[in-house]
Amino acid sequence: MMHFTLLGLVLAGSVVAKNVTYNVVTLDPTVNRMCVSIDDAVYLLSKSRASPLLYTGQGPMGSSYKYCVVDHENRVSESEEFSRPGTIKGNSTMNEIYKRTQTVHDIPKLPTLWKYNYQDSLNPLLHPDGHIATIHFQSTKNAAVALHSNVTEDVKVLGNLTFISHNDVQFIKEAQIKLSGRSSRMWAKQSYNIKVKGKKEDLYGLKKFKLRAEPNDPTYMREKLYYDILRKSASVPARGTSWVRVIMDNTPIGLFLMADQLDKHWLKAAFNGDNDDSTTGVLYMGNYVLQNSTAKKQYTSDLSYLGDDPLSYGVNDAYLLKAKSSDKENKDFTRLAEFTKQIADSKGLSAKAWKNIMDVDVFLINMAIEFLQGHMDGYQNNQNNYYVYDHNGKWTWLSNDVDYVMGNSIGNQTKLWTGDYTQFGDMSKRPLMKAILAVPEFRTAYEQCITRLVNQLYNLDILGPRIDAHQAMLSEDVAWDHSLPKMINEVSNPGLEGIEKIQDYVSKLTKMDAEIDVKDYHERLHSPNLTFEQAINGVTGHSTLYGLKQWITNKAENIKQSLHIS
Repeated sequence: MMHFTLLGLVLAGSVVAKNVTYNVVTLDPTVNRMCVSIDDAVYLLSKSRASPLLYTGQGPMGSSYKYCVVDHENRVSESEEFSRPGTIKGNSTMNEIYKRTQTVHDIPKLPTLWKYNYQDSLNPLLHPDGHIATIHFQSTKNAAVALHSNVTEDVKVLGNLTFISHNDVQFIKEAQIKLSGRSSRMWAKQSYNIKVKGKKEDLYGLKKFKLRAEPNDPTYMREKLYYDILRKSASVPARGTSWVRVIMDNTPIGLFLMADQLDKHWLKAAFNGDNDDSTTGVLYMGNYVLQNSTAKKQYTSDLSYLGDDPLSYGVNDAYLLKAKSSDKENKDFTRLAEFTKQIADSKGLSAKAWKNIMDVDVFLINMAIEFLQGHMDGYQNNQNNYYVYDHNGKWTWLSNDVDYVMGNSIGNQTKLWTGDYTQFGDMSKRPLMKAILAVPEFRTAYEQCITRLVNQLYNLDILGPRIDAHQAMLSEDVAWDHSLPKMINEVSNPGLEGIEKIQDYVSKLTKMDAEIDVKDYHERLHSPNLTFEQAINGVTGHSTLYGLKQWITNKAENIKQSLHIS
């Protein structure tokens, strides 16, 4: 342990010219003083006005440096166990993270397989590849305690939010945080929804976003990879995502996947570019019906026609109205009722007529990626987790909450693992899927879409380097996340509690016909032997969880055999 007096700090700083600015972010809000050791000479850093987690100060450019913590006795009590190279570009370091060996990583790009003409004006600063940002939410009351005292309540906490990236700091004066999800509230590590409340404030254009805990995915990266394939390779409208470290007041919470919320601000940016005068349409979400629902009518969100009465589509929240049209003409389920009637009456409809109803290409790409990724909780298998958006009178498909994918499931994966798309999940029961594939032109296009994905993307030659780079970037923060105490101890947590809690959890999650393997799911959730490394590169030995690379290799091979792809 290093011990330097504060006097030594000041003297060292006064002898040498201060020609470089050093910036470091601590993930421990209880730290009050930090310094930088440059070639064994120590220089005091000051707490930045931009954030209490950010320390900044000047010193010379040396051959190497490391950051240190100064305790209440004015002594350096702790330091990084590694040295950083002194080759600093420009006059300042990036906003470096204490005890993280690297700030920015080189992430291999995904190939672009399609290019659609959506005028996406979402800010590229929001989700850059190769960097993990830090979010600090501060409130007048203890947000961590207020949110987690009773997870069944819809508690909303107001406060401010600081977003620290490697090269920028954004401060949101008025923000709101609350717990997210339904069945996910049973986990010890919760997910959150954040809303920017200030009328003139946003986070790089976002007004709402999610913090996804990914508690059932030991790789932390399945959902991120899924959305990246949609956005970067398929070029279809989809959430932007990036990893963030989250601190609430003085409590480190952990590593999360930050994901855009699809509201009217996002829709305008994603579909209308910089056109400030553009309008947005109505947005519906397929929300599924929980098995233990007490509602008299058990409607589901498979896009079946339920009659002309718009109220039928909102029964028991089978569908949710997520955004009204900006002109307020479409403010209920009328347009959804019209769409499901078109699906029900579509027999004999031509490809041209279908293309006037919806963006069929975007739908087919989403379905092909659901198939490749083995999406257990999507439209084809579980009639769940999707949006339909009325964009200028035509429907566009948007995927949602894609965590149970790529070999991450709650049961037997035979119907997900298959290479025969006609046997995938319950796709043959889904009205829209059946109607679209009844058109020969679309069935051919669907098979061509799958073939292109398998040949040009879905293999370890392409995806492997990106996965490896993400693993290297995440490894230190995954270890940090594992080390933190979780916020929920009394809740029915399927990762830690008995098998009866797992049964309750899965009953709320799915009606899928596949056999549910509760015992295996329970065992692998809290297995001390299932490491980050093994979950990515190895074979897990669990029926409910394949290794990430194992899934990609074997799923692609199954598809090649089924479709006779050479």
